[in-house]
Amino acid sequence: MKSRLVFFSALIIMLSSCVSTKSVTKGSYIRLVPTEKSEITYNEEQASKIEIFYQKEPTFEFSEIGIVESIAYGSEVGLKDLFPELKKQAYLAGGEAIHKIQLKRHNQTGDTLHATAVAIVKKQN
Repeated sequence: MKSRLVFFSALIIMLSSCVSTKSVTKGSYIRLVPTEKSEITYNEEQASKIEIFYQKEPTFEFSEIGIVESIAYGSEVGLKDLFPELKKQAYLAGGEAIHKIQLKRHNQTGDTLHATAVAIVKKQN
């Protein structure tokens, strides 16, 4: 009886460690037009200024310059996990904002959230 209790206690501990609420986010970008800069160095402060137009259109004239994506893994992932990585990738692509954001949940348990968006820059008048 005692060995069964030890076994089930160990099993519960092992299974509970498999369930995680921590999310892991990764991303990438594809630039559709050439940039004047040879390489963009990531700057978190500047990337945080990237505007997000989610379920609305930008209020200025723009050019689409790239496609960005973000994938978040974890049991409680949401938009809050995806947007910082989308901003980072848009910044690295040379963008000033993102729009046309598409979301898709993967896996039977819904623990993977994938977003794609279009990076844009304001048109110069």
